[in-house]
Amino acid sequence: INAEYMGHFLSVYFFSIMSEKEKEEEEHLDENQIIERYHELRQMYSTVCQNISQVEMDCNEYQLVLNALEPLEPTRKCYRQVGGVLVERTVAEVTPAVAAQIAEMHKVLQQLNDNMKTRELALSDHIAKYNLKIKGSKDIADAPAPAKPEEDGTKKTGGVLA
Repeated sequence: INAEYMGHFLSVYFFSIMSEKEKEEEEHLDENQIIERYHELRQMYSTVCQNISQVEMDCNEYQLVLNALEPLEPTRKCYRQVGGVLVERTVAEVTPAVAAQIAEMHKVLQQLNDNMKTRELALSDHIAKYNLKIKGSKDIADAPAPAKPEEDGTKKTGGVLA
């Protein structure tokens, strides 16, 4: 993982603190703006989750490479792609570099996970603040109560909705 790769994840996905003016504007949102803000927050959260998955996959691939290099002789030749160019190195040269990249990816993952928690909190705060009900979410309080038989043993039937 190079510095440009890490910088991309870090610069794009850090959660910025809202200024007082933005907070005041959020207080005076109409229904469409509230829904739009919810979708924005949800999209940002989803994007961070996708990036976490991507970095985890990259980290796992680097770990596989490191595991494959460990039993080899340190003087053995190996090839590494650097900036789109395949270069010849020795196992002794490549192993520490790959281990360092894995460590950097773990740092990026930690920062992305912190960012995901912040975005999740912002999303849940927005939902609670505006008392949003999300389609498809199961809320026990919103579930209809099961029909109960009447005292005399007969059931009342309602109309059929077709």
